[in-house]
Amino acid sequence: MKRSLKIRRALLVRIMRFSSLCSASLLASCVMKYGAPEEEPVPVNFNGTVISSATNTEIPGIQVQIMGYHSSIYSETDSAGVFNVSNEIIEVDYAAQLVFTDVDGVANGRFQAKDTIIPLTSSDFQAGVKSNIEIKLDTID
Repeated sequence: MKRSLKIRRALLVRIMRFSSLCSASLLASCVMKYGAPEEEPVPVNFNGTVISSATNTEIPGIQVQIMGYHSSIYSETDSAGVFNVSNEIIEVDYAAQLVFTDVDGVANGRFQAKDTIIPLTSSDFQAGVKSNIEIKLDTID
């Protein structure tokens, strides 16, 4: 029962934080009513490969952004299309938002940006890593 309440509190605060309708007074009143979330963010490392959906080849120069508890962290795929980025995630979310953007222009082709949710398990949090993520990007004609 206590864990369920923690999850509800954290979910409510997360929804309010990302909602454009949220004001400081509304957040304060909800915290007074439901309590502040008690979950501490956990550092999680994400690694994988970005490939072209058209050619199935790795794409270098793709910016990878991970949305975390306090901040967004950026990285870029290397010459083999591999990325490795870490940020703090709240365990009750059981997911992380990653955004992939082609920032090098036409150097290796043009690719559409992709905003995706990566599901996480309790094992991922315990290990502090989510590995072998494969992201396919569509080309822009």
